[in-house]
Amino acid sequence: MAAGSSSSAPVAPPSCEAITVDETLPQTTVQVRLQDGTRVRVTANHSHTVKQLHAHVASLTPNLAFELRAGFPPKSLAPQMDATLEQASLLSEAVVQAPL
Repeated sequence: MAAGSSSSAPVAPPSCEAITVDETLPQTTVQVRLQDGTRVRVTANHSHTVKQLHAHVASLTPNLAFELRAGFPPKSLAPQMDATLEQASLLSEAVVQAPL
């Protein structure tokens, strides 16, 4: 009855959602606090988008509905999904994974 539920992969395929850093371009580190309290440091280029950061975090926590929030007080980054990390003022910032 529960066919397939016990064979879920523990790690998402790195080729899909992993952020690939171009060493020749400016880089930043974004600290992401996951819903379970774990802190993850994500290195990315300034030109990566919020959408790419969201996809990377989603690959770390599969099957979890969430939004990313930043700033104080924390505001949803959903309206800025197409903005670069630089445009969204996320360079060297902390981001929180919040449940929907």
